[in-house]
Amino acid sequence: MKQCSRAKDRKSRNLGYGDRLFEEEFHCELNYIEYYWGAVKQYTRANCQYSFPELEKILFVALDSVELKTIRRFVARSKRWMMAYINGLTVEQREYAEK
Repeated sequence: MKQCSRAKDRKSRNLGYGDRLFEEEFHCELNYIEYYWGAVKQYTRANCQYSFPELEKILFVALDSVELKTIRRFVARSKRWMMAYINGLTVEQREYAEK
């Protein structure tokens, strides 16, 4: 419980050059690891027989299944989301600009 309350207290993040990005509690679009994990879960669901031994076998294959260029696209997408928030765009404006 204490860990959750500490996470809620961290509402801003230092961007490294003096500005701070104030964010809502869980902005998964700012973390490219979330996109990577989503791709791993998608591969695992498509290729697993839903038994624990099978999951143990497929997990490392799933982690390696995401190509480096895909991970770099996830990083670029996260950076675009950060820049949108820095520039004051709302989520709706950012999604519209992405189209």
